[in-house]
Amino acid sequence: MTDRTTKVTDRTFELTERPTELTDRTLELTERTSELTERTSELTERTLELTESPSELTDRTFGLTDRTTKVTERTSELTDRTPELTDRTPELTDRTTQVTNLKVAVFFMRPVIYFSGRLISYTIK
Repeated sequence: MTDRTTKVTDRTFELTERPTELTDRTLELTERTSELTERTSELTERTLELTESPSELTDRTFGLTDRTTKVTERTSELTDRTPELTDRTPELTDRTTQVTNLKVAVFFMRPVIYFSGRLISYTIK
Protein backbone atom coordinates (compact mmCIF):
# COMPACT_ATOMS: atom_id res chain seq x y z
CA MET A 1 0.00 0.00 0.00
CA THR A 2 2.84 2.34 0.55
CA ASP A 3 3.68 2.21 -3.07
CA ARG A 4 0.19 3.19 -3.92
CA THR A 5 0.20 5.90 -1.26
CA THR A 6 3.42 7.28 -2.64
CA LYS A 7 1.94 7.39 -6.12
CA VAL A 8 -1.18 9.12 -4.86
CA THR A 9 0.93 11.58 -2.87
CA ASP A 10 3.11 12.32 -5.89
CA ARG A 11 0.07 12.78 -8.08
CA THR A 12 -1.54 15.03 -5.49
CA PHE A 13 1.61 17.14 -5.36
CA GLU A 14 1.67 17.36 -9.16
CA LEU A 15 -1.95 18.39 -9.20
CA THR A 16 -1.27 20.97 -6.49
CA GLU A 17 1.59 22.44 -8.54
CA ARG A 18 -0.44 22.53 -11.74
CA PRO A 19 -2.71 25.47 -10.73
CA THR A 20 0.37 27.48 -9.78
CA GLU A 21 1.94 26.79 -13.17
CA LEU A 22 -1.32 27.67 -14.87
CA THR A 23 -1.57 30.89 -12.89
CA ASP A 24 2.00 31.84 -13.83
CA ARG A 25 1.31 31.08 -17.48
CA THR A 26 -1.93 33.09 -17.33
CA LEU A 27 0.02 36.07 -15.93
CA GLU A 28 2.59 35.76 -18.74
CA LEU A 29 -0.17 35.62 -21.32
CA THR A 30 -1.89 38.64 -19.76
CA GLU A 31 1.35 40.65 -19.93
CA ARG A 32 1.91 39.61 -23.52
CA THR A 33 -1.69 40.51 -24.39
CA SER A 34 -1.16 43.96 -22.85
CA GLU A 35 2.01 44.45 -24.91
CA LEU A 36 0.22 43.35 -28.07
CA THR A 37 -2.72 45.65 -27.34
CA GLU A 38 -0.34 48.57 -26.85
CA ARG A 39 1.49 47.77 -30.08
CA THR A 40 -1.81 47.43 -31.94
CA SER A 41 -2.79 50.86 -30.65
CA GLU A 42 0.49 52.35 -31.91
CA LEU A 43 0.02 50.70 -35.29
CA THR A 44 -3.54 52.00 -35.52
CA GLU A 45 -2.33 55.56 -34.82
CA ARG A 46 0.39 55.22 -37.44
CA THR A 47 -2.13 53.84 -39.94
CA LEU A 48 -4.33 56.89 -39.36
CA GLU A 49 -1.34 59.19 -39.87
CA LEU A 50 -0.47 57.41 -43.11
CA THR A 51 -4.08 57.62 -44.28
CA GLU A 52 -4.12 61.38 -43.68
CA SER A 53 -0.76 61.91 -45.40
CA PRO A 54 -1.96 61.10 -48.93
CA SER A 55 -4.74 63.70 -48.70
CA GLU A 56 -2.22 66.30 -47.50
CA LEU A 57 0.11 65.32 -50.33
CA THR A 58 -2.75 65.54 -52.81
CA ASP A 59 -3.62 69.04 -51.57
CA ARG A 60 0.01 70.11 -51.82
CA THR A 61 0.25 68.60 -55.30
CA PHE A 62 -2.80 70.57 -56.45
CA GLY A 63 -1.29 73.73 -54.93
CA LEU A 64 2.00 73.14 -56.71
CA THR A 65 0.19 72.39 -59.95
CA ASP A 66 -1.69 75.70 -59.70
CA ARG A 67 1.54 77.56 -59.00
CA THR A 68 3.27 75.81 -61.90
CA THR A 69 0.41 76.80 -64.19
CA LYS A 70 0.69 80.44 -63.10
CA VAL A 71 4.47 80.43 -63.60
CA THR A 72 4.02 78.88 -67.04
CA GLU A 73 1.47 81.54 -67.99
CA ARG A 74 3.74 84.33 -66.74
CA THR A 75 6.71 82.84 -68.61
CA SER A 76 4.61 82.72 -71.75
CA GLU A 77 3.65 86.38 -71.31
CA LEU A 78 7.29 87.35 -70.84
CA THR A 79 8.33 85.29 -73.83
CA ASP A 80 5.71 87.08 -75.92
CA ARG A 81 7.02 90.46 -74.72
CA THR A 82 10.70 89.65 -75.28
CA PRO A 83 10.86 91.00 -78.86
CA GLU A 84 9.16 94.24 -77.77
CA LEU A 85 11.55 94.67 -74.86
CA THR A 86 14.52 93.84 -77.06
CA ASP A 87 13.44 96.52 -79.53
CA ARG A 88 13.03 99.06 -76.71
CA THR A 89 16.39 98.28 -75.05
CA PRO A 90 18.37 101.07 -76.79
CA GLU A 91 15.64 103.62 -75.96
CA LEU A 92 15.51 102.49 -72.33
CA THR A 93 19.30 102.56 -72.08
CA ASP A 94 19.35 106.15 -73.42
CA ARG A 95 16.70 107.21 -70.90
CA THR A 96 18.62 105.57 -68.07
CA THR A 97 21.77 107.40 -69.11
CA GLN A 98 19.89 110.72 -69.26
CA VAL A 99 18.43 110.22 -65.78
CA THR A 100 21.85 109.30 -64.39
CA ASN A 101 23.44 112.37 -66.00
CA LEU A 102 20.66 114.57 -64.62
CA LYS A 103 21.20 113.19 -61.10
CA VAL A 104 24.94 113.87 -61.35
CA ALA A 105 24.31 117.40 -62.63
CA VAL A 106 21.87 118.14 -59.82
CA PHE A 107 24.33 116.75 -57.28
CA PHE A 108 27.11 119.05 -58.50
CA MET A 109 24.78 122.04 -58.95
CA ARG A 110 23.44 121.95 -55.39
CA PRO A 111 26.28 124.03 -53.89
CA VAL A 112 25.94 126.59 -56.67
CA ILE A 113 22.17 126.82 -56.23
CA TYR A 114 22.55 127.01 -52.44
CA PHE A 115 25.14 129.78 -52.50
CA SER A 116 23.33 131.64 -55.28
CA GLY A 117 20.17 131.56 -53.23
CA ARG A 118 22.01 132.87 -50.18
CA LEU A 119 23.60 135.59 -52.27
CA ILE A 120 20.25 136.59 -53.74
CA SER A 121 18.55 136.57 -50.36
CA TYR A 122 21.45 138.60 -48.92
CA THR A 123 21.19 141.25 -51.62
CA ILE A 124 17.40 141.45 -51.26
CA LYS A 125 17.63 142.24 -47.58
